[in-house]
Amino acid sequence: MKKDSFKVIFTFLSLILFFSLGFISSNIFFDSNNQNPLSLSATIEKNSPSNWINEDDLIIENDGIKIKLNNYIIARFSNTNSMDPFLDENSNAIEIKPENADQINVGDIVSYRVKGEVNPIIHRIIDIDYDENGYYYILKGDNNNLPDPYKVRFNQIGYVLVGILY
Repeated sequence: MKKDSFKVIFTFLSLILFFSLGFISSNIFFDSNNQNPLSLSATIEKNSPSNWINEDDLIIENDGIKIKLNNYIIARFSNTNSMDPFLDENSNAIEIKPENADQINVGDIVSYRVKGEVNPIIHRIIDIDYDENGYYYILKGDNNNLPDPYKVRFNQIGYVLVGILY
């Protein structure tokens, strides 16, 4: 009789422990506030690039897809790792020349030039602000820890990334 009582108590305590561990692990891995670094849920909204290509600009035919674009270039990138894993040196991209500063938004990825640099830099706009010289953009590589150290003006922006072909 004592063995049966021991089995019942052991089973009961094991179930309590099992459900407690399940509750704790669900809070670690599925934290709805995304406060835990082990969280698997994606609840924080991040700024995505603007929609530069409208559905009307896409022509889907039996032999392929055509995109109606003006002022575009096909771009390749240097191996700087600053935008990994989003794009890298083997990526082919389509970039469009923006017509005015109002078209550019936080989340857009742009190529811009800095005086003294040979190659353009391609990074994501993380903020738009205003000072005595007008509007400027703060940019950051997705894989960089810190923003770029420049206030980038519209006249420095060459193109906006609108597509990557992997």
